[in-house]
Amino acid sequence: MHQTDCMNDMMPMTAVDSSGHPDQAVVTRLGLRGMEFEAQAMPSGRFAWLDFHLPENGHRVKALGEITCVLCSNSLIRVFIDFKHVFPADRIAMSGFLQSHAVAA
Repeated sequence: MHQTDCMNDMMPMTAVDSSGHPDQAVVTRLGLRGMEFEAQAMPSGRFAWLDFHLPENGHRVKALGEITCVLCSNSLIRVFIDFKHVFPADRIAMSGFLQSHAVAA
């Protein structure tokens, strides 16, 4: 994830890993190629379906991500994801959202 592609506002999301159990999480960093989020439970498996709404326009983004790193400290679980598939309309909406944040920064 390139720093210029990232936003640092927190937004709620749902992650469904290989266990099939949805986990509520909070996105802490978002870029066109991946994201970082704080989870309530350790993810199982290598891939997860991600579902979140962009804060400004409410666009629902669904993506398949590969879990590349999990860091645990006390009760905090941070998960790093590389996107493997983002639906085209979602990628366009996410790109516009990130560009508006880059201009504002």
